[in-house]
Amino acid sequence: MNGNRDNGVAVITGGANGIGEGIAEALAARGFALALIDIQEDQLARTVDRLQGEGATVLGLRADVRDPASLGAAAEEIRAALGPVTVLCANAGSGGRERPAWEIPLDEWRWVYDLNVFGAIATVQAFLPSMMQAGVGHVIITASMQGITTGRMGPYASSKHAAASFAEILGADLARQGSAVRVSCLCPSFTQNSMLKNPDQGWLYRDEPLTEAEREARQDVVRKLAEFGKPAREVGELVADSVHTDRFWLIPEPAAVERVWQRAERVSTDAGLPPRVANV
Repeated sequence: MNGNRDNGVAVITGGANGIGEGIAEALAARGFALALIDIQEDQLARTVDRLQGEGATVLGLRADVRDPASLGAAAEEIRAALGPVTVLCANAGSGGRERPAWEIPLDEWRWVYDLNVFGAIATVQAFLPSMMQAGVGHVIITASMQGITTGRMGPYASSKHAAASFAEILGADLARQGSAVRVSCLCPSFTQNSMLKNPDQGWLYRDEPLTEAEREARQDVVRKLAEFGKPAREVGELVADSVHTDRFWLIPEPAAVERVWQRAERVSTDAGLPPRVANV
């Protein structure tokens, strides 16, 4: 642990539900004051009320990570209300539809990248400078196992590759400057979220109506989430534990790392290198 972050202030974008809510619960249990940022105002209000009812110090703010001015105003409000930020979770993001890459409109690719990549960058730019000045803190970027392997939702998977790479670059940049601020990259697999209660929630591009095939695919995802999904609180505990370490990769499902090895082996084979034996 680099500096005393217990009972500090944690900012979580996309904090109204899902993984963000799980992170909030875990950090609140460790005595952190919370600032939850989200654009889903109703869900945000419910989460804030619940956590406050459980004794946590929580500030909820509606802000859009795609809008740097919105994030800047939120950062000022948080510092005025709660004090310096010590933990920053750039968690807000969205998925997309499972279609062949060439069939997905370019605007939809941009929309997902705005949230999953540029939203994370804008979040870091809004909060990191003051953390560096204070000389303490931890930044967690939420990517995905699809961000270090290969997925089937083109905009989502490729944007999460960019998010994971951004986390690595950010950590290296801070280390080169001798900063005490550390970085972790969260790569979750199936994690239970509000889709279990509302399969039609509007996380798709522009809330466009689902085709029948897409609706069936979404129902299949909901079934898998219910059966195999890791509770968001468990993922949140992994994040909260990372605040006390210099652990970069946060992998809630270690067995999924086998897919990373498979990808690396393909790269090695195509490069003409001899196979390597590794225990996973």
